[in-house]
Amino acid sequence: MFASRVLPLAVVLVLAAPIVATAQHVDAAEKAREDETVTAFLRAVDEYVFVHGLVEPLRPDLLCLPKNVYDAVNDWAATPPEARPAPGEGAIFLPAVGDLFRHRIARMLRNSDGNGGYSTMGWDVGDLAAPPAVVGEPLARGASNLTLSWLFATLPTLPEDLEYRFVGRDLVLLDVRASAVVDVLRRTLPRP
Repeated sequence: MFASRVLPLAVVLVLAAPIVATAQHVDAAEKAREDETVTAFLRAVDEYVFVHGLVEPLRPDLLCLPKNVYDAVNDWAATPPEARPAPGEGAIFLPAVGDLFRHRIARMLRNSDGNGGYSTMGWDVGDLAAPPAVVGEPLARGASNLTLSWLFATLPTLPEDLEYRFVGRDLVLLDVRASAVVDVLRRTLPRP
């Protein structure tokens, strides 16, 4: 009697093993794609911070750089920050980054409450009708000034001078020191 119960269970386990292994493989592949996307985002953020945060020449004793690189970095440092080219929209929020961030934010909102998370955020629909953010410009007057740390916790951590903000339904990357929009991810929040 014991053998008659164990045998069907053993068959089920043997048949289910490939399904479980496939699911784990898919999860690992998805995790690897997600890691690559986050790495690309953080690389773009680091490049922005380096290019726009360099405000004085480097001392030669601080770095071990070839002379031509050292000279190029110091030439860049001599350029006033406002004269440096701003990244274009989508230069940091690349398409894969946008898809990942929208997915993470939507999941966090779904998990926060049943109506898309807007009541948890403390917003009403009127807050979503803000003037659009423009890359290289300060936030428009009347734009929401909410920094929702609980919602942004699902996104990669930013360097000190950058912050995530929402302007309407758009996610904005804001350079706090320069008081300028670095990039905009349009239609990040789902419709209420």
